[in-house]
Amino acid sequence: MSQNSTPAGDGAVVAFLKRRWLALVILVVVIVLIVANRDPVSFNLVFTSFETPEWVVILVTFVLGGIAGWIAKTRRANRKA
Repeated sequence: MSQNSTPAGDGAVVAFLKRRWLALVILVVVIVLIVANRDPVSFNLVFTSFETPEWVVILVTFVLGGIAGWIAKTRRANRKA
């Protein structure tokens, strides 16, 4: 057995991190923003006004961006097929 051998599970973890490193960095940044911004904010949406913690606004924006990216990826894949 060589000195460079690793358990079988380590290769899967490394492969996962290589494919998802940017998503993990973005997730960490979003979590830091959420923890740091807990003050209430008010904003207007069409005809109503809301007052909510700032982290809720950041989280909703992150989720909507993820959904928009997923839809764009799906539409691009369907166009190629």
